[in-house]
Amino acid sequence: MDTKELCKEAIRISGIDPRKCMKCGKCSATCPAFEDMDIHPHEFVSMLCDGRIDRLLTSKSLWRCVSCFACVERCPRGVEPAKLIEAARGAGKYTDTSSDSEDYGRLLTAVLLTAASLACGGYAAVLLARHEKRRADDR
Repeated sequence: MDTKELCKEAIRISGIDPRKCMKCGKCSATCPAFEDMDIHPHEFVSMLCDGRIDRLLTSKSLWRCVSCFACVERCPRGVEPAKLIEAARGAGKYTDTSSDSEDYGRLLTAVLLTAASLACGGYAAVLLARHEKRRADDR
């Protein structure tokens, strides 16, 4: 599959129209994994629109997303970047750009961290110590 077909497949899988994105960055601003990503959610949506999925599939950001859907809640246009990221993971399986076991290991770690965060603190996003300090300072 070429890159244009992969982009179309990811968009089809997600059911989202990424052209609705107005590039405001609210999705990236709320992302708990922002600092660990080389491509941020709003950039991800833009790159998918532009047909540049090849860079996305080799990016660590594809597997750093913890699927907490904070970006979905913040998007004023209903673009749902997390769904696009999950769809790109699925479309990426048509390529041989990465090791399945390594990718699934990263995804499993992210899912387990999210589940533990929900169970312990009631948050889908993992709140790191720096986030807790920032929240305490804001009070």
